[in-house]
Amino acid sequence: MSPLVPFSPFIPLVPFIPFSPGSPIGPTLPGGPTSPLTPLIPLLPCEKLL
Repeated sequence: MSPLVPFSPFIPLVPFIPFSPGSPIGPTLPGGPTSPLTPLIPLLPCEKLL
């Protein structure tokens, strides 16, 4: 999970991203086009989340 270290302020949210009902990076993570975290996810490059 070391790729998440640069986003330490977001770590409390990170565990919810892959399990969120939706995500702007839906093609990468299990989810649809929307998510409660939508305002935050664009700040985190999807390649950094993987």
